Amino acid sequence: MARAPLEKRVDKLEEALTELAQQSRVTELKLASFIQEMRDYREENNRMIREMKENTRIFEERMDKTIQDMNRKWGELANKMGTVTEDIVAPGFPFLIERHFGLSLDDISCRRKVKDKSGNRWEFDLVARSGNIAFIVDVKSDYNKVEYLDHFTQVLLPKAAELLPDLGGCKIIGCIASFRLDPSIIEKASQMGVLAISLGGDYLEFCNQEVVESIRETIRE
Repeated sequence: MARAPLEKRVDKLEEALTELAQQSRVTELKLASFIQEMRDYREENNRMIREMKENTRIFEERMDKTIQDMNRKWGELANKMGTVTEDIVAPGFPFLIERHFGLSLDDISCRRKVKDKSGNRWEFDLVARSGNIAFIVDVKSDYNKVEYLDHFTQVLLPKAAELLPDLGGCKIIGCIASFRLDPSIIEKASQMGVLAISLGGDYLEFCNQEVVESIRETIRE
């Protein structure tokens, strides 16, 4: 008689183990399915991130090219008309100086022409003054030669101090302005303490902020 209850207990144990095995199998299948879903999600997420990065890169490249093309065309047109200084630099320069240095210009003039004692004619693209601070700007549609910068700093700036009487006693700050400023030109201008101004349509901005900060400190003294 004791054998029958024992067999029943064994049968129940087998059933329980079988059920447990089945549940474990179901759990394994669910876990495997979940893991696969997570892998698929991660792969899809990574794919979307790659696409977004690629689209952003393409967009930025297109925007950069569009801006470069616009600046080039604007520069070519303005250069042909000979009005870069008058139409682009002169209108925006007072706002640029006020924004970065807090100075209001007392006067500004374009294409200042003067003769030296030997009768040689000199021309300065833009001359602006605020109190005892004067800015001389050399403007070119494409400032791509170191020789341009050397001539400006070594010849034109000293001549401006010598030949322009209204700048007597002024601290003279040299600036170069262009639609296309080569990085090497900006770097050398910075070494010389010359402000580099980028032209974009009717918008002006400094390219070498370290020089801006240095001049700002000098002005405050």
